[in-house]
Amino acid sequence: MNYDVFISCKHEDYEIAALVYEFLKSKGVSVFIASESLRRSGKTDYLDEIDKALESCKHMIVFTTRSEYARSTFVKEEWMTFRNEKLSGRKNGNLLTIIGDGLTIADLPLGLRRYEVIP
Repeated sequence: MNYDVFISCKHEDYEIAALVYEFLKSKGVSVFIASESLRRSGKTDYLDEIDKALESCKHMIVFTTRSEYARSTFVKEEWMTFRNEKLSGRKNGNLLTIIGDGLTIADLPLGLRRYEVIP
């Protein structure tokens, strides 16, 4: 399946990130978020499914309420993969970070700070 938007977040943020997911879905946007999309796919090779979603997505939203969540292994790998695809010219979509719980732009990894950040 091809996705318009890939939402990357740590599982501790799934409940809040699901609000963004539901909003985008209600607007007819095809959205991947692991907590919903992997369960619905019925497939057990999660890493392969995530890679396919990253490959097909046009845009990425990183949702984080803590600095360490944006730096966690899987979240960082997802946004770095998308960023590298942009830098290489293979993707031209947007990389957007939504931050919460008083997080500031300065709290984010440098690689995310150069793109749009919404509190």
